[in-house]
Amino acid sequence: METIKGVQKQNRLLLYIQRRAFIGELLMFFTALLLGRICLFGDVAPFGLAFLAAATIADCNAHYTFLGAVFGTILLQSPPQYPAVCACILYYVIELLWSHWSPRFARLDRLFLLFLAQAVLLPVFFAGDVPTLLRALINIGLCEFSALIMQSALRTISSLKKRHVLSDAEQVSISLSFGVLLLSVTDVQAFGFSLPVVLLLVFSMIAALARGVSGVAVSVALGAVLTIGGDFTLMFVGSLAACTLAGSLLRRMDTIGIFGGFLGASLAVGTYIYTASHTINLLNLAVSGAIFLLIPRNGLLALCAYLDADKDRERFSEKAMKRMREHTAKEMKTTVRVCREIAELFDVQQDEPEPQDAQIQWIAQAAASVCMDCSLKKMCWRDARLAAQTVTVMLQAHERGERIRIRRPFDPSCKHMPQMAAAAWQAQNQYRVQTALREQTARQNLFVNRQINGLCDVLDGLAARVGEERWLDEDLELAVAGALDRHGIRVFGVDASFPEGKLRLDVRVSASYLDQSLPICEALHATLRRPVSILSAEKDGRQALFVFEEAQPLRALMGTASAAISRSGVSGDSTGERRLPQGKVLYALSDGMGAGEAARNESQSAIRLLFDLFSTGFSRDLAMESVNRLLLKREQDMYATLDALYLNLRSGHAEFIKCGAPPTFVCRSDRVHTVCAEALPAGIVDEARPAIQQARIRRHDAIIMLSDGALDALGEHTVAAIQAALQDGVDSQTAAERLLNSAVEAGAADDMTVMVIQIA
Repeated sequence: METIKGVQKQNRLLLYIQRRAFIGELLMFFTALLLGRICLFGDVAPFGLAFLAAATIADCNAHYTFLGAVFGTILLQSPPQYPAVCACILYYVIELLWSHWSPRFARLDRLFLLFLAQAVLLPVFFAGDVPTLLRALINIGLCEFSALIMQSALRTISSLKKRHVLSDAEQVSISLSFGVLLLSVTDVQAFGFSLPVVLLLVFSMIAALARGVSGVAVSVALGAVLTIGGDFTLMFVGSLAACTLAGSLLRRMDTIGIFGGFLGASLAVGTYIYTASHTINLLNLAVSGAIFLLIPRNGLLALCAYLDADKDRERFSEKAMKRMREHTAKEMKTTVRVCREIAELFDVQQDEPEPQDAQIQWIAQAAASVCMDCSLKKMCWRDARLAAQTVTVMLQAHERGERIRIRRPFDPSCKHMPQMAAAAWQAQNQYRVQTALREQTARQNLFVNRQINGLCDVLDGLAARVGEERWLDEDLELAVAGALDRHGIRVFGVDASFPEGKLRLDVRVSASYLDQSLPICEALHATLRRPVSILSAEKDGRQALFVFEEAQPLRALMGTASAAISRSGVSGDSTGERRLPQGKVLYALSDGMGAGEAARNESQSAIRLLFDLFSTGFSRDLAMESVNRLLLKREQDMYATLDALYLNLRSGHAEFIKCGAPPTFVCRSDRVHTVCAEALPAGIVDEARPAIQQARIRRHDAIIMLSDGALDALGEHTVAAIQAALQDGVDSQTAAERLLNSAVEAGAADDMTVMVIQIA
């Protein structure tokens, strides 16, 4: 029986400890314990009792606070201040009796009880002389004032979860309460280290980050509290004000700027020469700076948000942006799921296959319809399978133009054989037309299915980027804009993002920099301390939009040269380069059918469609199929060859994509290698598919792409002409012009274009 009672008591104790309010009650106990040990001027100890009164006014659990204040006053003070202990006990008893008699308590009632509990003890402990009585009256006034401040701080802390920006009065109450709490640990010091100084510096750094110059007033107020109640000096308050001011002026550089300002100001005022612990020496500054810098970014923003409305908006704007990105990614994934369900409607593989003898059945039904009114139908069509085979044999003879012979099981005297053969022949043609249409529809449905699934893959990847990747870095944007301004480059906008974890910068400057981008690259390199490469550059009104990304292990430089055969001087060949994310680049050369403007439009359309599809994120096969279909639909009698190089500058992997294009040449160590692949041109038939060859490109390689006209002109001298054009280490453009001149000298029979890509 006793064992059962013991277990029940233990369970009740565990349930009591596991309450959510228990941690707060323990914090109240230890806070009262620390405040109870504060004693000013030898016998003024008002803060333990003040915190007890503040707890009762703020409707907190006063029992733990009472125990903490009493124990702190008795055990942690030397000597113990028994008047303060008696005042705590008397106030606690009176407050319990009063609350039992009048449950509806007002703040003034408790303040009156606080005054009454101390006034009753005046004749007992402080009636000796006038100075002692004056100190007792000061103790009463300080206790009343501290109780008001602390109850405001307690109520503010209890409501932090409901709101995010504190009023000035609430901030003052918390700051003063924190300053009083620091008085309880002024004796925690050793070897130049001081706990109150470290805590005060951390609080001042947070105030400087949140309030800027206004944080200086908070720091000075806290320092003044320590000066009045402890052995701190006015020089300490001045040093603290200077450090907070310097840190607030550098808060645009975030936490590093705040700490740098504190460090620089402390060195400037010379406080590092003091050995006393209650100074801003390097040891205290290093410890407080480490604590400040190690506070997580989200936690620091949350702290600053309580002190400053701008930081509160910054914190919640980040949350709003995150929620918006998560919502957008979720909506995109929902759209992808719906689109994939739609794509399944075009999956013809789910249809039931047609019987193997469907054509024979079709022909036999047409032939049997001729015999519908014949009295011998039952005899001739008794064996339907044999009759169908006979009709098929007669149909074959009819197609060969031979005389139709009546065979069994049909009656030799039947006069409807020619009509039967004609009906069967017509049915066979109808079946073939229907089969061709069905196959064409199936191919179209499969094409639509592949395109919708490809679009879903693009949206899926974009949703992952929206939901997971780090997209914008405002601090880096400001740093880049400032660096460009210092280099004399006027900036209209900078966007810094991190697709695939790699830096990408979208920089808007004057359109005049389209022809001289080197100063921008040099300024970015000096600022970022890492090389960047231009992903794209385009004109947007009076501005130019440059897209930069981190430089890759390999660099590709392109040069092109072309010559037209038509009198108009317009070449039917087109070339292009498109820089893609993640260190990829796409080169293309297209030769339109014929010459002149029409061929030029066709080749340009092929390259533009190819680039747009690859930039959107379509896979290679889907992009090439789409180019073929769109060209086929746009001009039924036009087509274009397409020679493309898809190069990964991170890995060196290269894909040679050819649609009716001539061979590509790769020059490596003075040896020329040929890359051949046969395929139909784009836009000629539905079934046209590109031929793909893969290779590994190395540094110092040169890739040469030629149009049909240039290759035909060079003929068997192509390899020698390539080697001669690349001599003397010339750049890509010079090599392309040399090779084109060699082709022109050999005789031009068609438009000629040369593209040279050098890998560095």
